[in-house]
Parts: sequence; C-alpha cells; structure tokens
Amino acid sequence: MNAINWIIAFLGLIYVYVITFRNRKNSENFNLQTWVVENLDSLVASFIAVVTLMIIVSDKIVQAEIGGWLENKGMIFKVLFFKLLALTIGMTNTWLMDLIFRVGKRKLLKATQAKSD
Repeated sequence: MNAINWIIAFLGLIYVYVITFRNRKNSENFNLQTWVVENLDSLVASFIAVVTLMIIVSDKIVQAEIGGWLENKGMIFKVLFFKLLALTIGMTNTWLMDLIFRVGKRKLLKATQAKSD
C-alpha cells in the first residue's frame, strides 16, 4: 500500500472524531477540555489499531494474496479496493474503539456508583 492509502486511513480516523466532536459540541454543557480527556484513550487506541492493521495489510505477501484474489477484476477495481480497505480500516476501527471505551466507561461508572452506595 502506498502513502495515499495511509493518508486515507488516517482521514477516516479523523473523520469519526470530527463527527463525535461536532455531535458533542452541539450539546448544552460542552467543554473542550472534558471532551479531549474523555476521548483521548480511545483516540490513542484507534491510532494504534489503524497503524497495526495498515502494517499488516501493507505486507507484500498479504498484498500478493489480495491481488491474486482480485486478479481478474480489473486494475481500477483493484486500486479502488485498496483505497476503500484503507478507509474502512480507519473509520471502522475508530468507531469500534470509541464504542468499546464508551461502554467500558459506563460500566465502570455504574460499578463505582454501586460500590459507593
């Protein structure tokens, strides 16, 4: 995978957090510092996941296998497939990490509140 695919993956990551930021910013009690603190751990985990998956997909053997699978699909389809794969890696992993951290924080908060009662 070339540098453009890496950029596409990171744009997917950024896109998900921009949407998250926009949705939160429209709420009544928005505080930028609180938003950053609440989302920093999932952002770091998303970044690590995107880098890891892009390294795996960038491996020559993996690319040869995927290329062989796409052999008779045509060059345009092959190029588009790798671009969409990079975008999917960026967006899906970011969304998944955000979801995991949000659910985990809710469960932790409920357990902390139950313990204090």
